[in-house]
This record gives sequence, C-alpha cells and structure tokens, in this order.
Amino acid sequence: MPETRAAIADNLRVLFPDESERALERRARTTLGAYAADVIDFIRALRTSDANLQTLFSYTPADAQLFVDLQAQGRGIILVSGHYGNWEAGGVFLRRIVKQPVAIVAMTEANPEVNRLRREIRDLIGAETIEVGQSLDTALQIRRRLADNTIVPILMDRHLGRDRVDVESWMTFWLAELREGAVAPLRVASLVDFFNRDRKSDPGDWGDINHAAFAVGRDYLLTADRNFYESLLKARVQSGVTMATPKFINRAAAEIVAEIRSVMGW
Repeated sequence: MPETRAAIADNLRVLFPDESERALERRARTTLGAYAADVIDFIRALRTSDANLQTLFSYTPADAQLFVDLQAQGRGIILVSGHYGNWEAGGVFLRRIVKQPVAIVAMTEANPEVNRLRREIRDLIGAETIEVGQSLDTALQIRRRLADNTIVPILMDRHLGRDRVDVESWMTFWLAELREGAVAPLRVASLVDFFNRDRKSDPGDWGDINHAAFAVGRDYLLTADRNFYESLLKARVQSGVTMATPKFINRAAAEIVAEIRSVMGW
C-alpha cells in the first residue's frame, strides 16, 4: 500500500513539519498498523463468545450502567463521539454488553460494496443504520428513533449533505425551502402509486426518484413551499395513494424550532 502510506505521511507532515521523510514514513506505518489492529478487534468482537467479549473492552460496570440509567428515562440518547479510534466497535459494546437498541448515523460509503458490508455488519449485531445525505427526512428518522428510546450514535465530523440545516446561532435552524411547486398533483400521485406498488427505483430522472422517495414510506413530509404543500394535499386524497402527511412550516417564524414543534404537535 505505498500510495496509501505516502498519503498518510503527507497528512502527518502538517502536524510534524520538522520531521524527515523517513520519520513520517515510520509514523505512517504505525498508523496503518493501529488501524489494522482496530479492524481485527472489531471483527473478533462481532462473533466472539459472551465470556471472551468482556476481555475485548476496557470498561467499568458503572460505564454500562450509565446507559441503562439514561435509557430508563425513556427519551433515547444522542451519543456524539470524536472520529477517532475504533469507534465502530462502540456499536458492539452497546448491543452485546449494554444490550440496548442502537441506530447509527453514518455517511454512505463511496464504494457501494463497502457500504453494503458495513450495513451487513451492523445488521449482524442488530444495530440500525441511518444514512445521512439522503433526504431532509434524516432529522425525523433520528427523532423517531429517540421516541422509541433508542441510542443514536453520531460522529461529530459527519457532513450531512442534503439533510443538513445551517446553524446561525445555537438552537436556531433555518430550513432550506423545497422548490417543487411546479409538480402537478397527478404527477405526484402517479409517482407515489408507482413506489407503493413496486418499491423500486424509477428509471426517470433523479428529480422524480427524489420526489417520490420524499413522499413514500414516511410519517410526515415537512415543507416551506406553499405550492408544493397544496399539491401534496391534493394528491394524498386520491384513491390508492399512500403517502406521508404533509405539514407546512412557516419559514419566516421568529422561532423556527418552536414552529416545528407546534406544527408537529410535539
């Protein structure tokens, strides 16, 4: 892996500008070795016996009890971690030792095969995956898991893509306005009906796929676009159509979080 090793050494040069190429190369080898050890430990933790599992984690009974006590409050847990060390093994700890429900917030891997393997590994331990960057519905997915008293781990450096909300000040969120007002109600209905029936990707353009995905398989669809909202209302009452309940958000509200809570009845 000479190219990977060289890339790691180049990244380390920012931290150690005075070190020689040979010294940076040694650090790169050490980094790769540590990563390999993390991967081996993680794979071992997936299938090792309960008795041997205890030897793979360094923790106290109070550490595990902390999660149990917080779960007892019935509000779920948002667990934020730095993107450092063997973080994925934390899901094994929570599922196999603490034995609590987990829904991991993660970015989709660039390589589809790697993404499939990651999801299968999480499925193996009974941990759900919430993939960010997919839709504006991500926040609602997290909210639903918390309502189900689930632990939701997320790395602090995860870029949320299209489901990101810009934060201007603490607890003040501005929602991006959806501009789908030109979509005719019949077009909405036909797309939703297609997805309800076949549950497959439409061969049409990305906008059609995205639009139908918003409307199917969800409890609510929030929008700040009045025309889009009214189109969804008209489409929803047609026979044979099952879709999310549209909710209109006033983007100009002084307190947008309070506006969302009011609209959703939270």
